[in-house]
Amino acid sequence: METEQELQLRAEHHLVDAGPYARVRHPMYTAMLGMGTAFALVTANWFFVSLTLAMIVGLVMRVPREEQMMIEEFGDEYKAYMERTGRFSPKFSR
Repeated sequence: METEQELQLRAEHHLVDAGPYARVRHPMYTAMLGMGTAFALVTANWFFVSLTLAMIVGLVMRVPREEQMMIEEFGDEYKAYMERTGRFSPKFSR
């Protein structure tokens, strides 16, 4: 089980909102989900389906804690960032 110590920011850490982070808050997790889903679909193997489901459960548990940590560190700046970006996919607004 993951401990709080595994979620940490470095002293020189700053909020990145350029590149892939300009539209998605967690682009690496999005890529992992895409690859896991692709392996599950292409192989049609229950091992990869189970692995992908486990990854989804892990991310559902981890991401809210990460985002809370970022809110505590960056406050309103991160909240504004959350408003204009999607968690795992781009946010399209009118």
